[in-house]
Amino acid sequence: MTVRVYFATNRCPDNAAAPTRFADAICAQDPQNLRFGWAEVDLAKSKVKSLHIAPEANVNDPDNQVLGSEQVFEELRQEMIADPADLLFFIHGFANTFDDALVKGAVLRRFYGGTAKKGKKLHVMVFSWPSDGKLVAPANAYRSDYLDAEISGTAVGRVFLKAAQFVAELPRDEWCMRRIHVLAHSMGNWALLNALQHVRREAPAVSARMIDQAILAAADAPNDAFESDDKMRALGGLAARVTVYMHPQDLALHISSSLKGNSDRLGKLGPRDPALLPANVTVVNVWNAAPIDPNVDTEYTTHQYYRHNKLVRNDIIDVLHGITDDEIANREFRAEKRWYALGDVKA
Repeated sequence: MTVRVYFATNRCPDNAAAPTRFADAICAQDPQNLRFGWAEVDLAKSKVKSLHIAPEANVNDPDNQVLGSEQVFEELRQEMIADPADLLFFIHGFANTFDDALVKGAVLRRFYGGTAKKGKKLHVMVFSWPSDGKLVAPANAYRSDYLDAEISGTAVGRVFLKAAQFVAELPRDEWCMRRIHVLAHSMGNWALLNALQHVRREAPAVSARMIDQAILAAADAPNDAFESDDKMRALGGLAARVTVYMHPQDLALHISSSLKGNSDRLGKLGPRDPALLPANVTVVNVWNAAPIDPNVDTEYTTHQYYRHNKLVRNDIIDVLHGITDDEIANREFRAEKRWYALGDVKA
């Protein structure tokens, strides 16, 4: 089965004028430069089958410029009309190559598409920031990716603003009338946090509710992220609903906070002060829904649950459908924590 996945990236191209591939490294001379395109992914082989990179020319000449973003947004608009479905904008986490990110985007399209009885048909666009693609790596690999994710936040924010401008300039009768959702996993949330700050600086009056559902899975971001406007609180204004998924036994986030010198992580312990959460931010504790399996890599069960755990996937599908929090199955609200326990969570 071949699946199309759109992409935006600030990875360094092999040839700036006519790129054919993208490296794991960030471009020191221009870390915010963006290229757009799409890939055909062979799901059976977990492999990128073909890659189309939108050409660009005369980018500094408004009268003659050819912008990759406009080509890809128009191609995506046409597909969303011909094959009606919402768009999922996916920001991947630590240790992904360019191809890894595209394959994961295709996998999410399949997993969340589900079956006729349970699924959410989606088009997918991946933002592939220049993580090093090394899960087992030198001691500074995590810090290198963390800094690259932070720097890449501006590039992610530029994609948001380019998309908002593209839609704003379309005649109303040419809108595809579909919704846009955002899913950030792990360190992708750190990139998202910094993207929100770019949007806040550059376009403070940007249209509210440009995002329908924002999903933060295993967020490698500080647990006070929703307490101030200079972190993630603004997301509550840009999205109709924000859903934070947390796992108190997430080993990857335990390492991030305990060994990497970071503060407590949002995706491990949840928000530091639930009373300060915007009203449209929901927290879901997936501890018992995604228990540690001694026969499987802990990363698989406690950090990658948004892909691998069927109960969590079904919960995300309901969120993408816009089902209200109290009507989503297999949840129990814990008022003292202001979170929903998914499955039989005793915490």
